[in-house]
Amino acid sequence: MNPLIETQIERITSQIAELAKVLEENEQNLGVEREEKDDLRQGQWEARRESATLQRIEKEYDELHGEHAKLVGERKTLKDGLSKILAFVKLVDGGLKP
Repeated sequence: MNPLIETQIERITSQIAELAKVLEENEQNLGVEREEKDDLRQGQWEARRESATLQRIEKEYDELHGEHAKLVGERKTLKDGLSKILAFVKLVDGGLKP
């Protein structure tokens, strides 16, 4: 065979082998990148779920805080009313004593 053609065939064969090696490395990198992408998606999903949970808790806290303030106001109203009743009872009791 012609030495020039033989050299070119060897060079092409070598380049094909290098190309095959590069393609194999790219496939491995793609696998790693897919795993990283999946991990990121999982992390984002968990972050969204946690955010939704925290938003729900915040809403519930605001509702409870409002209800607590209302109950504190009702308690004060009841306490003031009971204090007036007690004062009237003492006044009446004092007027009934001989």
